[in-house]
Amino acid sequence: MILQTGINDYTHTFKTIIDASPFPVYLCMGEDLLVTIANESTLKAWGKTEDVIGKPFHEVLPELEGQPFRQLLLDVYHTGIGHSFTDKRADIIVEGILQTFYFTFSYQPFRDDDGTLKGVFCIANDVTELVLAKAKLAASEESARLAIAAAHLGSFDNNLLSGEMFWDARCRELFDIRDQHRISYNGDFLPGLHPDDRERIDDHIRKFSFINKISDGDYNVEYRAIGAGDGKTRWVRSKGKVFFDQKNNPVRFIGIVIDITDVKQADEQAALLTAIINYSYDAIISMNLDGIVESWNEAADRIFGFSSEEMIGQSIYKIIPQRGHQEEQHILSRLKKGEQVEHYETKRQTKDLKQLDVSSTISPILDKQGNIVGLSKIARDITDQKNGRKTKKRFYYYSQS
Repeated sequence: MILQTGINDYTHTFKTIIDASPFPVYLCMGEDLLVTIANESTLKAWGKTEDVIGKPFHEVLPELEGQPFRQLLLDVYHTGIGHSFTDKRADIIVEGILQTFYFTFSYQPFRDDDGTLKGVFCIANDVTELVLAKAKLAASEESARLAIAAAHLGSFDNNLLSGEMFWDARCRELFDIRDQHRISYNGDFLPGLHPDDRERIDDHIRKFSFINKISDGDYNVEYRAIGAGDGKTRWVRSKGKVFFDQKNNPVRFIGIVIDITDVKQADEQAALLTAIINYSYDAIISMNLDGIVESWNEAADRIFGFSSEEMIGQSIYKIIPQRGHQEEQHILSRLKKGEQVEHYETKRQTKDLKQLDVSSTISPILDKQGNIVGLSKIARDITDQKNGRKTKKRFYYYSQS
């Protein structure tokens, strides 16, 4: 139904179109901007009922005081020049609650048959959900951008149709790309790629990632890059995805790149340390402050007869004779206090309860803050040496007698 007061009759068709419109449509007349027509969509958007018809705009929506809408209506009424507005915020009381909405709308001059300006005609579209969705997307993109920056990630976007590539500052640094961030490529996706890795990575990209049926476009590789402005070789990990059109032709290639040089070096150092420990002649054992074994190398297996599966998670007292328990407790208590324990000789026992003489060194394991979080023991079987010294002493004694 068209709601109206004090205006000329309109055709039935025009009334039906306005009333059936899913968009807010209303007409304000005169200097006071009397709300003369307002369809159901308008009343719903305003949170009002039919009794607003015939009232001035500022009385219908007093909460809009300080907002630009009344003045915009008056500007159109006074100048006769229409205006359109996009994603305009309006704080309106609906169901007793002040709520925020966004409208895209048009204010146009309304004239009678002889061209005299009588009022302002408005048609609007509630775009609140769209605006909020855009804001949410923008916030997500900003969060992603900040996360990428905080993690020192580089990002790239390759339009395979136009041949244009976008590299952010971090990628340009890693790959030593010195020109603009948006470039056209000649088939070389990674200009800073180390020569020894180029064939492998090119094959991975073109023969795997760019074939939808094989890879589904997933891309995840590690390789060396020469760049960062200093010519140094760095290890990087690149992860991304290739997108395909309906004919399974690759059309877009996007992803991230991160410098993993430190990780690679740490892995290499860890591998070297593991090799040293595993091939050491001495038993190397780590344990927590309660004496529970956390690592057990091959030499410890050979010396004491227990495998790592049998010892990890077990108490170190498993290889200590009963009479040595008090000594071990004393050493652990000193280490927990931060005291140093010098090299010492003691007794240990094997899986078959054989007594061994061992030379032992124990050191604290510290975290990055310098706190003691565990203990490391190095033990060497000196049983044969001890027995040899005893034999020499006996021989010397007998030769003197």
